[in-house]
Parts: sequence; structure tokens; C-alpha cells
Amino acid sequence: MMSGLMFFFYDLETFGRDRFRLRQAEFAYCVTDSSLKPVEGMSGSIYCAMPPDLLPDPESVMVTGITPREAAEKGFCESEYVRRIISVFPESDVCFTGYNNVKFDDECMRALFYRNFEDPYLMSSYFRNYSRLDILPLVRSCHALYPETFRCAVKEDGVPSFRLTELTSLNDLNHDHAHEALSDVMATISVAGLIRERRPQFWDLFFRMRSRQEFSAEADRLIALRRPAFAVSTSFPGENAYSALVLPLMKINLSGAEKVACLNLSSDPGRLLNHPDPKSFSMHREFDEASGRCSGTSLQDFNIVLFNENRCECLFDLSLLSPGRAAELRLDMDESERNAAVYLKEIAKAKLAVRVLSEKDAADNAQDGRKRSPEECLYDGFISREDKGLEKYFHSLERKDPRAMLDVVFGDERLNRMVKHYFARNLEEHLTPEERERWHEYCRRHIRAESGAYLARIKELEEKHAGDSEKLALLRELRTLAECQ
Repeated sequence: MMSGLMFFFYDLETFGRDRFRLRQAEFAYCVTDSSLKPVEGMSGSIYCAMPPDLLPDPESVMVTGITPREAAEKGFCESEYVRRIISVFPESDVCFTGYNNVKFDDECMRALFYRNFEDPYLMSSYFRNYSRLDILPLVRSCHALYPETFRCAVKEDGVPSFRLTELTSLNDLNHDHAHEALSDVMATISVAGLIRERRPQFWDLFFRMRSRQEFSAEADRLIALRRPAFAVSTSFPGENAYSALVLPLMKINLSGAEKVACLNLSSDPGRLLNHPDPKSFSMHREFDEASGRCSGTSLQDFNIVLFNENRCECLFDLSLLSPGRAAELRLDMDESERNAAVYLKEIAKAKLAVRVLSEKDAADNAQDGRKRSPEECLYDGFISREDKGLEKYFHSLERKDPRAMLDVVFGDERLNRMVKHYFARNLEEHLTPEERERWHEYCRRHIRAESGAYLARIKELEEKHAGDSEKLALLRELRTLAECQ
């Protein structure tokens, strides 16, 4: 581990779960050194005002307790919010870390940066030696391999629960104000520190695997072994601690990212290879490699799970799994070896099937993106180098000549379509009277279109939480916000 490396722990409170449509309310952070000790003066919270053309999700507001009024009083318009966040990022050698950040917080940050004409991938910048780590899959995989490391809650159906509040409570870790962003950040640091202290070798292994180069090298090694590996993923049953024995088959490139295709060895290979169902594995022996056609199928038909580089995916050498723990997880190591031997005979056909399905999957993803509004089209393609340069010029005008921003023409049509909304939301004082009226009318029309269903939902929640005065007060404030348009 690099001596100069710092961890940037962060957490978001949001006005909804949809990372594109709904907005952030608060960004909290704490920078630590490589031993997870907080650095003095490098922590805090930044609030973001809700834009006037959107309504917050009522359930999210009840969880966080942050209303649009409070966020506006404490915070900034979104463009200034973004600038302040970027200003607290260390210049280099930082690992951005959170709890379930890879699947949620990081995605929210990419969408935030994208619609505010910043680099969506800033927090994984190779040039700054930025990387990322997710403590939730670390907790999940540590429990699967070494359940004695910490106490874990178990649901009624026997599935382990990894809620941050339960982990801190069961393991006597400080977490005074759950769902307050800075409190959640400090709790995440505590959980990470507990695992680092009790399982230092596993911590180091998981930390190294955050690197694309390390993950790729380990994937090559596991594929070359031609034998089972141990994997942890929410694709697998929760009652098995989300773990399974898999056969790493090959690496593929999908949407610009490297993935490892693995076969779940818990399934009977005879059923998959010989089943008469046209979606079964055996039918794919006939696929034409030249045409690349594979209609009506999915990766799940092959029991294939993809493990991604740079996403803290949990794919490990089988030597880490003790026979006793395998028995507890109901994973039959002997059966997996036999199944692997059968599948290896079909490896060439498996490669063809995975390749075709991956290409189809990529095409479907691109098609989904084109149907969305410009602010939701982040994954339609990377921003060109020329447009990145124009984005810097665009922001320089914001300080010198804001009206000139409206004349900037990007090569990417997505960015051109976002300019007017960005200007109206963040620089309303520079709109002409006519533009301001059109913007206000747009906001009113947009909210009125949703207010009927929105007010009906608030009424349901008021009836559900009739005895909770705090939640009722929050709902009344949201009702007023929707009715005033």
C-alpha cells in the first residue's frame, strides 16, 4: 500500500433513488490516512438545493429528514455544490470509499458531474491515481469466508443482513445518528477498521483487487487454473451468504470494461448441456459465429455471472475457503470439481455463446440510453477530448460572461441539449424577464403533471404514519410544495 495514499470516505443523502432524475441533498466526507485514521480538518458536509422543476421522493425525505427548504437554506445551487465537492478532493493518490458506493453513490456522482459539465469519471481518474473501494462487498465476502470476524444480523428466512446500522449496533461501533451522512461516513470507517484490524491479510487482498491491473492479472491466473473458484455476489442465493463455486471461463470486453465470465457450478451440467429447451446450453453449439445472432436468450440461461473490473467484485482463489466453511454454506467442493470437468469439454462453445450475448447486451444498453432525456444519457458514449476542453471554457464563461455560455456549441448533441436547463437552474439571475417567465412556466407545468399522483402518495403516507408527528410534519411540507405550483 502506498505510503502517501489517502482514503476519501463519503456518503450521500438524496431526494430519491433514481440517480438521474432525482437529486442529491447532502454530500458528507472524511479523509483518512492509509491506516484509516481521520485527517484533521478534512471532513464536513455540503448541501444542495432542490431544482424548482422536480419534486422530492416522500419516502426518501422521511428517511433522511432533509426537506427541500432545509437543503436550500443550508446549501447551494447544483453547479456551486459540484464546485465545492471537487474543491475538497485531494489532488492525487486517493481511494474514494463508501458503503454500497459502487452501485449507488458513485453512480449518483457520475450523473451529477455529467449534467454539470464536469468529467463523470473524475473519481476514478487514472492520471490523478484515483481509485475506489466499496466496504459493503468487503463485509459480504469477509462474512462468507470468515464469519467469526464480526457479528452479523440474520433475517427470518436465514439470509444475512448487512445494513450499516445493524453492523454498528451488533459490533459496538459508534453510529449515533443513522441516515445522517457524516455519521454514516464515520460508521463506515469504523466497520472498515474492524475488518482491517481482525483480518489484515484479507483486507490487503480485497484492497489490491480494486486495481484493474491486479484484478485482470488474478482473473488470468484463475482462468488458467481451469478449476473452481470461490465467488461472492448478490446473483447467488442469500441463504448461502451470497456465495457460490464458479468456473472462470474467459475475459470479455463489454461497453469498454473488462469482465470475467464465470459458470455457476452448482447447476447440473447434464441438464444445461442436454435439455431440449431451445434456450439451453446445447442449442448454442449451432450458432453461426459470422452472423453473431442469438435471439431470445440471456446470460442467465447459461447460469453465467459476469465479474467486473474496478467494481470491487469478489472472485477468489478456492484456497481461501476452508472445508468447514464450505460445508456450512452447503457448497459441495467435490461436485464442483466434477461439474467443472464436464464444462471444460465444452469451453469453445461457451466462449462463443458468451461473446454473442455480451455484444447483444451492449447493444440493448445503448438502445435504452437513447430513449432517455439528455441528462440521462451518460452511458450513450464518452465525451470527446474536444468537448472536454469546451466544458472548461464553458465554466470559465460562468465567471466572466455568463450569457455567452448560451452560445457555446458542443460536438456532442447531448451537451447542447443540456445547456439551457443548466443555465436556468444555476444562473436564473442572468435570464431575461421573458426567459425567466418561460422557465417558471416550464417548472410549474412539469410539477403540475406529477402533482396528482404525488399528492395521492403523500395522503397514503400520512395515513400510514398517522401516529408519527415528525414524519407528518415532513409530509405536510412536501404537500405544500406540490400544491403551491
